[in-house]
Amino acid sequence: MQMLRYLCAAAALLAAGSCTNPAPSAAKTEPDQTTATTTTETQPAPRTSHNCAPAGKMLDENAAVWIRSREVLVAITADSSTYDPDYGDSYRVAEVYDTRDCSLIERKVLPVNVSPDFPYYVAEISYNNVHQMAAIRGFRSIYLYDAENKRWLPEFKPKYISARSGGDAQSGMIQRLEVWEDYLIGYAQDYGAFVFDLGNKNQPAPVMPFAEFKSSPVDYQSVFMLPVEEGKYQAIAPGYDAEKGTLNANPLFNAPMPLKLEVQKSAANNRFLVLRQNDAANTAVAIDVSKRRLVNLPQDIATKPTQDILAWMRNNS
Repeated sequence: MQMLRYLCAAAALLAAGSCTNPAPSAAKTEPDQTTATTTTETQPAPRTSHNCAPAGKMLDENAAVWIRSREVLVAITADSSTYDPDYGDSYRVAEVYDTRDCSLIERKVLPVNVSPDFPYYVAEISYNNVHQMAAIRGFRSIYLYDAENKRWLPEFKPKYISARSGGDAQSGMIQRLEVWEDYLIGYAQDYGAFVFDLGNKNQPAPVMPFAEFKSSPVDYQSVFMLPVEEGKYQAIAPGYDAEKGTLNANPLFNAPMPLKLEVQKSAANNRFLVLRQNDAANTAVAIDVSKRRLVNLPQDIATKPTQDILAWMRNNS
C-alpha cells in the first residue's frame, strides 16, 4: 500500500511538471525552420527587343547597335546641327540611349569625316554583347563606346608597320571591323589589315604585324603573332572579301604553339616565313604569308635547315 502511494505521488509530480514546463510546440520551432530556409531570387533574362528610336535622321544601311546586356543603343544620325549647305545632311552625330526608358545618355558630334557627305558607320560586329562596347568607323578613324562604364574612348587610327601609299582617293578607308578573342581587327582599302589589343579598355594598343608581304603597291598581306599564354602564340592572317564584305581573322594554328620568335627583320618581310617551335626537336613551322596559310612540310623537309626549307617552299608554292 505504501509503495502504491509512492507511485501515485510520483505520477502526480510528473503530471504537474508537464503542465508547468510544456514540450516545445510547433510555434516554437517555426523560427528555426524559417531561418534555415534560403530564398533564391531568379535574375530576369535579358530582353530580346526594345522600342527606342533615335531622334535624328538615320541612313537605312547604317543600323543602330543594341548592347542588350547593358540596355544601351548606339546610333549614327544627322540633324540640323550638322547640316552642310553644300552637301546636305552630315551623318556624324553619335547618340547613345538607355533602352529601359529610351532616355538619351549622351550625344556626341564627331569631326567631319574627310568630307561632310562621308557618313560614320556603326560597325556591324558580333562582339558588342561580350565586350560591351560599340565601334564607330570613320574613313580613317575609330571610336569605341564603353557601355559598361558609359564613356567614349579616345579616337584612334590604324597603325601599320611600313608606310602606305594608295592608288586613289578611297585608299586607306576602313572597310570592316571585327573582334577575335580580345583583339579588334580591321581592314583598310589598299592598306591591308590592322589589329588593336582591347585588353586595356582605357587605351587599345596597336599590334604590329610579325611578318608582312607586299605583292603590289596596294596589296599587303600580314601575319600577327598574338600571345595567348606564357610562351605560346596564335598566328592570325586576316583576310577581307570585298564581294561579300566580310573580314576573317583566319587563325593559322589549331591551338596556341610555343614558338621562338627571334628572326631577322629581312626574314619577316618575305613571302615565306619559317619559325621554330620551342621544343627539343626545334620543329619548323612554315607560313606562306602571301596566301595567308600554314604550309604542311613533309617530315624529311621539316628537319632540314631553314634555308633548305625556304628553297623547298619556293619550289613547291
